[in-house]
This record gives sequence, structure tokens and C-alpha cells, in this order.
Amino acid sequence: MKRHHCVFLSVAILLAACASPPAAPDQDALSAEDLLRAEPLTGPADVPDLGNIDVLLLDEQALAFLDQHVDRKHVRQRKIRELVYAITEVNSGLEYDDITRTAQEAFDAQQGNCLSFTNMFVAMAREVGLDVTYQEVQIPRDWTMDGGTYVLSRHINAFIDLGDGRTATVDFNNGVVRSSYDHELIADERAYAHYY
Repeated sequence: MKRHHCVFLSVAILLAACASPPAAPDQDALSAEDLLRAEPLTGPADVPDLGNIDVLLLDEQALAFLDQHVDRKHVRQRKIRELVYAITEVNSGLEYDDITRTAQEAFDAQQGNCLSFTNMFVAMAREVGLDVTYQEVQIPRDWTMDGGTYVLSRHINAFIDLGDGRTATVDFNNGVVRSSYDHELIADERAYAHYY
């Protein structure tokens, strides 16, 4: 059975026989540039160019899908129902895998992890006029080993402000989440950081 967790953090631990670790840097000498280069952890290393990816960008096909299945004139609750039905049922449902995708990639593949599906939902919900925010859910810590990498599984979903003090949550992995778990609204930038 596949795990239904989102992977937000991976820490590689590399051990080499007879290798000594780099000398610990002077904590007072660390600059923001040093930290971005990860030199305190790895020693001098090139940081790959991550490009300028718009995690929430939707193409014309995705926008046409929304126009076909969600009436933008409806009240918020009905828009949510129409959008969730369209995402989960019209395209034959979604399949969970361990790959983190952008909104468009998740729409095209109909696959992804909780962040992938939340990216897709956030992009589409905002497109139809819903006030939606990313929300981290504090599930119990679940460390696994993948090759030589320790992986910490986390979870994220979408929080919708319906106005007048009413809210809704859309979660693409209800098997992991309990209503008793703490949760925290997060900025788009933090969700983007999780994507990377």
C-alpha cells in the first residue's frame, strides 16, 4: 500500500570512509549568502538554478475545463462542490504518487502528492473567485528511509474563507488527517518553498 503522505523535507546523510568533515564555520561569520550556498552543511558547492517556475500557473486547457465545470456566478459553497467534483470525478479521479508537481502538471497527469493536488486546487479555486490559502497540518512525525536519504512526511491542504466567519477545508488525503490535528495557514511563499 502506498503511503499517503507529503514529503516536504529530505535530509541526505553522506558518510565516507576515512573522510573528515569540513571544519565547522564560525557562527558569527555566516552571511545570508553563505547559508543560501549551503556551505555550513556541505562546504563549497554550486547551487543549481531552480528557474522561475510559477507553481500556480494554469494553461488554456485547464482554464477551459474550469469554465466548463464551474459556474463563477454561483455562491462560494456551490463553486467548491463543483470544483471538487470536477477535479476528482470528471477526469476519472486522481492518483496519489510521491511526485510534487505544479498546478498544471498535476492537472495534466492527474497524479501527485498532497502538495501537487493542493497546488492545483488553490490555482483553480482562485481562478473562480474563491479566497483560498495553503494550510499545513501537523500530522504525527513519520520518518522513513529512501535509499541514503531520510524523509520526513508532512501534509498540506487548502483552507477557504467563505465570509461571515464560515470556512471550509479541502483535503485530498483524508486518510492522513484527523480533525484534532493542529493546523496553520501559511503564505504562498512557504508552500512554494515546500515545492522546491
